[in-house]
Amino acid sequence: MRSSTVMQTARSIPRVSCQGRQIGRTARQINALQQRQSICRRTAPRPLHVCCSGDRASTPNADQGFSTGTAVLEQSEQFKFHIKAAMQDQSKYRGGQMPQELAKLVEKMEAIPREQRKPISVDSIKGVFTEGLNTTNNLDQDGTTTLGTLSFQQFKPADLKVKVYDTVLLQGVDAPNQYLVEIPFEVIEGPLKGLKGMQSTIGEWEVAQDLHARQNVYFTALQIKPQASDPEGIKQWNDAMREGNPSMDDNGVVRIDFPKRMSAWRDFLFHDDEIHVTKGNRGSTVIVLKQH
Repeated sequence: MRSSTVMQTARSIPRVSCQGRQIGRTARQINALQQRQSICRRTAPRPLHVCCSGDRASTPNADQGFSTGTAVLEQSEQFKFHIKAAMQDQSKYRGGQMPQELAKLVEKMEAIPREQRKPISVDSIKGVFTEGLNTTNNLDQDGTTTLGTLSFQQFKPADLKVKVYDTVLLQGVDAPNQYLVEIPFEVIEGPLKGLKGMQSTIGEWEVAQDLHARQNVYFTALQIKPQASDPEGIKQWNDAMREGNPSMDDNGVVRIDFPKRMSAWRDFLFHDDEIHVTKGNRGSTVIVLKQH
């Protein structure tokens, strides 16, 4: 409390005379009030710093605590600003390494009891999202990998060196239960250098009925195709990729439908109109940012 408030409080104390006894009593009351305020300032928990996403100088300290068992809505804006601040130094963690300050924030989110997390629905998590972090994406730190690793050894040539520049999640866009992960890539060495393709993992999702804030995901197909849409670009792709992928159609698309859908799940630790933070069944932490 500021000194001006102390003075206002002092003025509100009645004084019926200017005798020393009354003045002394007033002085003792003011001193007692100031002592109580000083104690409160020393013992009160340090307020959590909330910074703007573009405020590089005020990046928060992840050691500042969030209390569990309190209203999650009161913490959500703090979490969001802290996540943005933690990620602004490096917008993409292509290799999946989570920096320490971000890991501490995720741990604090996980400590919130499941029942107190914001529930999910078709409308609340619908949209197109860009992946900011995936701790199990099987990429090198510079975003490189092989086509075999990227495609779960389904597409050839498996040892083809490629670089992933982005990962996009479409959720409930074309259909309420749509779950589509699109990964654009480019060949970075050899005679096919510069060739660009798109891998898609196709599936559907539903809200788990037995566990709060959990999304069940069912993968049904894997697909690869050229990024080019012009005839010359498609021909170049087909000439390079058809030999190892004989089921390719004339548009350069290869699709593998799974005989049985593959199940997975994601627990939503935090989500709003801008950011989703989830923990998956493989232990992966994924943070996606909504495209607007």
